[in-house]
Amino acid sequence: DGNTVELFDTTYYEKLDEFGDTEVDSDNIKTEKLMARPYEMPNEITLKTTNVLDDFKKKIEFYGPDLLAMSCTEDMFELGILLLKQVRKYRIPTILGGVFATFAPNLALSYNEIDIVCKGEGEDSLRSLCRRMRTGKRYDDIPNLWIKNKDGSIKTNPTKMVNMDANPLIDMSIFEEARFYRPMGGKVYRMFPVETFRGCPYKCSFCNSPSQETMYREETGESYIRRKSFENMRKELLFYKEEMGAQ
Repeated sequence: DGNTVELFDTTYYEKLDEFGDTEVDSDNIKTEKLMARPYEMPNEITLKTTNVLDDFKKKIEFYGPDLLAMSCTEDMFELGILLLKQVRKYRIPTILGGVFATFAPNLALSYNEIDIVCKGEGEDSLRSLCRRMRTGKRYDDIPNLWIKNKDGSIKTNPTKMVNMDANPLIDMSIFEEARFYRPMGGKVYRMFPVETFRGCPYKCSFCNSPSQETMYREETGESYIRRKSFENMRKELLFYKEEMGAQ
């Protein structure tokens, strides 16, 4: 749609001082508890030792975005709010998406740093939001978006599913090289996410999929579980193998 995008990723910071002096390494904890095999990252993949809040502020000041889009899980929401506090003075509209935002939209919007929440799938909604912001049009009727008004009230919109086969391939150029290396079976491979379907027929209590199915059934009358076409799956696999060097 002609939008330019920059990504700020907190994954490879060595230590998040904002959460205290204790360094927490979830991968090492899993290894110690025999939940995962030990592994060594390639030498070229190094952790950042700079301050994550300072780096984020510098990125925003340099890039000057018209919209801040944040995706996070519940355990990292606190860090996300800390990051947004650093740049709130610039009054950049902020949208939050992801599983946490989907199932706790009112809680997310209770924070001053969050202006919009995407409840459910966001590919179509985010594109529509960017188009309307670019042309100065109202965007308070876009499906899946919950908008916080100036008086603190919340404008909710209907939930709508996206057509998976209409989505383009993920733009991998916005990610740092380190993002492509992941451990499996005690070794590290150059790996990429391949989407074959959305949703799950099982009802595991630790997973969000059953709640996704319930929400979409109640709000759209349709099942959240659906499969991407084989042709698009094939294109995706070939792209990662031939263009991105997937192992």
